[in-house]
Amino acid sequence: MALLRRLAAANPAAHEPGLARALRVAAEVHADAGYDLPWALRMTAEAAEIYTRLASEAPTAHGGQARAVAELLADLLDRAGLTDQADGLRDVLSGLPPADWSPHTGTARA
Repeated sequence: MALLRRLAAANPAAHEPGLARALRVAAEVHADAGYDLPWALRMTAEAAEIYTRLASEAPTAHGGQARAVAELLADLLDRAGLTDQADGLRDVLSGLPPADWSPHTGTARA
């Protein structure tokens, strides 16, 4: 992860999407295997921060990933017993378009 972070710092446009994807996948693997849940939460929160920023700049390209990682974060918060935070995040997500929504058409993508 350290190498990906350095690459993303040097060239965010080229490497931040890959860093966010790696963080999400590593968090999912750790959580699903029952490993370090606090670590998985930190990695997922970092991925969510990156994807949220990327989605604000390019919603069509990154909006689905931003929503998916936010949903993962809510699930991990539940597993950690932080149900109030998970529910709050889900409340925010319920007010947003679905992950497959297209800002260009106003409908779900086929």
